[in-house]
Amino acid sequence: MAGNLKRLVWTIDLVLFGSKVFAFGCSLVFVTLVLLQVFFRYALNDSIVWAEEAIRFLLYLTVMGSLGLVAAADADIRLGGLGSTLPGGWQRPLVMLCDVIVLIFCAAFIWASLELVELSWGQTSPVMEVSMGWVYLAGIAGFVLAVLGTVRKQLAGPTVAQTEPGLSHRA
Repeated sequence: MAGNLKRLVWTIDLVLFGSKVFAFGCSLVFVTLVLLQVFFRYALNDSIVWAEEAIRFLLYLTVMGSLGLVAAADADIRLGGLGSTLPGGWQRPLVMLCDVIVLIFCAAFIWASLELVELSWGQTSPVMEVSMGWVYLAGIAGFVLAVLGTVRKQLAGPTVAQTEPGLSHRA
């Protein structure tokens, strides 16, 4: 791998590491809020009014922050039967075709969401009064991470051991 390519993969890995820390932090706060909400509701017969909305936002942020990690690890959900029936020389092109389809979907989602984000800045969530533009912007960021993870996987292979032995990225 050339020096510039290694630097690009390293940069993508750094961004994906940041998304892993972000997703872990969101998950930690998410679980803490769920436990606090259960305690307040059933032990104290009271509730934290904003917690349910915050939990929904944190769950969404966790999912969006993890999209790039899933793509880079080649851990997305798919039907793998076709890949295992193809001869070895056809497996890599099939994986590349699947990744191109993922990239097209991500680009379409990002493009369609840009106007939605612009229109949503004036709307706020009911309890926390967070601008919905931020929420929809997190979706765009998640799909940008998915693009980075897919590109990283194509350049250097999956980030973790592959679970499907029939599809090898290193032909």
